[in-house]
Amino acid sequence: MSKPADITYEQQAATAFNKQSVLFDEIYSTNTIVQYKRKRVRDHLDKFIKPKSKILELNAGTGEDAVYFAQRGHHVHATDISQGMQKVLSQKYYLPPLLTK
Repeated sequence: MSKPADITYEQQAATAFNKQSVLFDEIYSTNTIVQYKRKRVRDHLDKFIKPKSKILELNAGTGEDAVYFAQRGHHVHATDISQGMQKVLSQKYYLPPLLTK
């Protein structure tokens, strides 16, 4: 069970990432070190995951990796505590809601 202090820290983290979400990609998409590390992780995972795998990405941020794997045919569920980050992700890779009968 979460303690009140844990919830406060989570709220503070969400607030901080909400503020940064609009600039996050601009700051990090051209960062050589970030791109190098991202490529290494992707290359490593590409060796082991089967086609059309189901992937759960925790702390997905703006979804750079989620989009990468979704574009390769994987089923990705990306989560983030920050609604701002989620919004940016949804703008990158929009899937319409399933129609119900």
